[in-house]
Amino acid sequence: MTLLNKTNIDYTRYKRGAETLFDLDSFLALFMESDEVLRSDWRLMRDLVLIRMVEQLRDWIANNADAIPSEEEVVEA
Repeated sequence: MTLLNKTNIDYTRYKRGAETLFDLDSFLALFMESDEVLRSDWRLMRDLVLIRMVEQLRDWIANNADAIPSEEEVVEA
């Protein structure tokens, strides 16, 4: 998981689901504004889907913080 997505999830927990650090539209406006052709990179698509999931599930994330493993738990697995 990218640092940006992890930060978005942590911020959503911190705000108790009231808001996300950024949503898909703001991410696209900021990072995808260029004349270059997008790479056909599956990791980018994965990150975009995760951003939308955090946006849509922010209340659930805030109320189920223990359901998402910490970085240490993921590394150990």
